[in-house]
Amino acid sequence: MSQGGDTSNTELAEILGTIGLSSLEARAYLELARGGQLTAAESAKRTGIARPEVYEVLRNLENKGFVRQTLGRPAKFAPVDPLELRTRILREEKKRFDSIEAGMSKILEVWPFLRAIHDPESRIPKTMTLRSRKKIAAMVDSMVAKASESISMCTTRRGILTAMQADFSNIAKKLVDEGVETRIVIDEASISKLPPSFAPKDVEVRVSKGPKARFYIVDEREVLYHLHLQAEEDLWGSDETALWTDSQDQVSVYGWIFRNEWEKGIPLRRPQIASHKAQSRGGS
Repeated sequence: MSQGGDTSNTELAEILGTIGLSSLEARAYLELARGGQLTAAESAKRTGIARPEVYEVLRNLENKGFVRQTLGRPAKFAPVDPLELRTRILREEKKRFDSIEAGMSKILEVWPFLRAIHDPESRIPKTMTLRSRKKIAAMVDSMVAKASESISMCTTRRGILTAMQADFSNIAKKLVDEGVETRIVIDEASISKLPPSFAPKDVEVRVSKGPKARFYIVDEREVLYHLHLQAEEDLWGSDETALWTDSQDQVSVYGWIFRNEWEKGIPLRRPQIASHKAQSRGGS
């Protein structure tokens, strides 16, 4: 693995390009890093960027938060420390992705109705918003009871396993006995919370680094997925919200999401549960 001093200008410029800098901006920023504080004229001389153009490049870097202009005449430009940049960029990216996730959830909710408007022959799907863990649990029970071919679940420790409010191993055994293919993806952090008899041997469980949603459950006809939790401290789940729909568009979407998570998951070995439990007790 190369050390920091061995990293070429080209590699560094490519890295800066992935976070929004042009090739000229990356060149100017790296030269500022070497020079500490430079005037526009000094920057133009060191980088080889034409004097009129370097002013625009430095202004762009300042607007993007990569450099600061110092007081005095002539003004000098100083590079912002990468640690500060990383903190700000990651915070902004998280905010952007949270906004995307919230927006896409809204789009998924209305998508079936938008489709129906343009296709009068299509069946308008049923959709229900379920508020409170009790209502969510009742819908999970209903889906499990109706499943005839397959049922897939992706969950975290505060997800569907909590919402089911029942002995999951018995429910899973019933599904297996009835010939329903049952697959579960659970996040890594939840393993220590599972009872040793979590699922029958005929039910394959895979461990994921962390599902993006708190939970969802999908079969060939319907899907139930968690939307949000307004109050994390709400132990009774009265603020938990999930959406159920029999829209085949959304069944297809969540079926694809599950398959993708399933393929990335690692099969759970039953001894892992005991091992994780022991580690959890040892760390407490």
